[in-house]
Amino acid sequence: ASAAVAEVAASVRGKNKRAEADLRSSELYAARSALASCLDGLPAEERLGLKDLHGVRGCEFDASMDWLSREESNPSLVAARSDHKTETADSLKAHRHTVSRLAGAVGKANATAAAKRAFDAACKTPGPADACVAAAKRVVDAAAEEAWSEIVRAFDGDAAAAAFSRPAVDDAAAATKLAVKGWAAARERGARAKSDDCHRR
Repeated sequence: ASAAVAEVAASVRGKNKRAEADLRSSELYAARSALASCLDGLPAEERLGLKDLHGVRGCEFDASMDWLSREESNPSLVAARSDHKTETADSLKAHRHTVSRLAGAVGKANATAAAKRAFDAACKTPGPADACVAAAKRVVDAAAEEAWSEIVRAFDGDAAAAAFSRPAVDDAAAATKLAVKGWAAARERGARAKSDDCHRR
């Protein structure tokens, strides 16, 4: 009888440990998902590293408070607190690494220096600036596509997940194209000034 009782007790302890492990695993997963959802919900400017709006620190704080709430509901989760801290730190580190990659990619879309070189190379001879503008815009468009491709790669090829960043890429390209228009206008003003000077002479 005592052997049977011991066997039953061992079985119960085993089931309790498995249930506790399952609870810990599911709560850790839920906490990771909540943190990921918070980070994914940050403004695009912050997710792309263009501005620090302190949202990441807010998500980190929310993650800590969320876990304390889970511990209050299930005291057994206190034993998993260090696991939660480690997972939170790893998630934030991965997020910051991705932000760094995205910031670098968006920066490539603002290809002002490369566009200016292309513009100048196409404008070595007198004449309308159309060819110069076209050459510079080709460089800008290529840079924007390269930036977009790099961002999609950062999201493991998921263009839908990366879609929030497309406006920033387009804005960077548009800013460079605006500069190209300015270069063309300056070239035309210079050409007119030379022509007027010639006429005066």
